[in-house]
Amino acid sequence: MSRKLVGKWFERGVEVGKTDGWMTVEDTIAEILERGQPQDAQDLVWRAIEEWEETDHFSIFYGSKMMEDARRDPDLYSEMKAEFWEGYLTGRKEIGVDIYKIAKALLPSGESRETERAWVQKKLPLTNLGEKCLVWRTTVQGKTYEVEVCDIRGLTTPELGSAFAASTAEISAPYEKGEPERELPFAAAEEGKVWWLATIKNRTHQVEVSGIRHLTERQLEDAFANSTAFVSIFHKIK
Repeated sequence: MSRKLVGKWFERGVEVGKTDGWMTVEDTIAEILERGQPQDAQDLVWRAIEEWEETDHFSIFYGSKMMEDARRDPDLYSEMKAEFWEGYLTGRKEIGVDIYKIAKALLPSGESRETERAWVQKKLPLTNLGEKCLVWRTTVQGKTYEVEVCDIRGLTTPELGSAFAASTAEISAPYEKGEPERELPFAAAEEGKVWWLATIKNRTHQVEVSGIRHLTERQLEDAFANSTAFVSIFHKIK
């Protein structure tokens, strides 16, 4: 059933790419490029796509309907969303708008190639919670990003669920292909936010969780003082 839904949203993406005259990803690529140097053309295109995902247009017409089909399963929703955008890019290309080609043309010569090292900055939704652990995860372009925080103390599972239901975890870290899971110790907390931080090979790795509700700064410090954030980036095997 899930494969059928994923296929449905790929086909829907193809249709949207051909017919949605308002959601034109190609028109926002140059603006995205001005804000920071991407890894390559693919990275530039998906940065633009991620911004479109934050618009009311996407949320109302596509995102909310995907979430209904996924029955609020975040993993299935992420997979459907990724396939939707692959379909969208296919649809645009079929009507003569090759978004990857447009992105490559905007990049300086020699920089439109895949590299082994990249800077990762991703926001992840909460996908799982337990008595002493929280997990945030998302899948983009077949690559899964995951943050698991363990050794949480003094809060019950219902309290964690209430406080972190709307939270997101943001990874800010360098990434090398094949790099193993990273462990980041607790760094700080303030009302609504918690950080984990480490310097590895002279590079800063950080996880910031925001959108936390109902807990004071002191409660967050007490609960997470001994916690560790495990950061994993890996290709999803279908």
